[in-house]
Amino acid sequence: TKETRHNNAEYAGLVEHLDDAVGKVMGALEENGIADNTIIIFTSDNGGEVFYNITKNDPLREGKGFSYEGGVRVPMIVKWPGVTRPGSTCDQRVIGFDIYPTLLTMAGAEGDPGHNRELDGYDLTPLLRDPGHALPDRDLHFLRYLSMVHFKMPVIHRNRCVETVIKGDWKLMEFFEMPGGLEHFYELYNLKEDLSESNNLADLHPEKVRELKASMKKWREAVDAPPYDKEKFYGHIKLDK
Repeated sequence: TKETRHNNAEYAGLVEHLDDAVGKVMGALEENGIADNTIIIFTSDNGGEVFYNITKNDPLREGKGFSYEGGVRVPMIVKWPGVTRPGSTCDQRVIGFDIYPTLLTMAGAEGDPGHNRELDGYDLTPLLRDPGHALPDRDLHFLRYLSMVHFKMPVIHRNRCVETVIKGDWKLMEFFEMPGGLEHFYELYNLKEDLSESNNLADLHPEKVRELKASMKKWREAVDAPPYDKEKFYGHIKLDK
């Protein structure tokens, strides 16, 4: 019915199918006697689809394709037999490229020394052994210059060119100028106090904007990211609002 929170049958069927598939994998591990010697990591590449009103990510704002928390914050479940405690949780913010160095430690492997010299990720095994463990401080960066083109939709926040940094409790988003009269602006949120990202504090805390902008600049230089150039990226393309 229209009153239900989720009412898309196709999406529900896909979720059920995924659940069944994970169950088959778990069952196969048990049947082959290797469940106690197999590490399982379950996660997602983006938040739930909200643009077509398929699901909701409340209290997080927006979902798939957005740079708000509803688009980038996803579940991550790890089963490491004999190490992770069933039912335990950890509130540390981690990111996908942490998985590789974590797997190296789990497997007791060194990996390629040349490649590993410039790893961005953190080894998460201390968190898996003790959920109360704290990772070293780090800033997390996300950069998207080109808008999404595989969806037929108006140009809104979902496919705006945007750079994001998260530093501690603070998150700064810089939206770049785009064709169609879309102007440059900032959004600043305190995720500890405003998880729903409903109160833009950019005008109230210009010093925090400057601090996080400096972090963005330092990171772009470190990874040799090209500067944003609207004309170079879009030329004379006219985008629908």
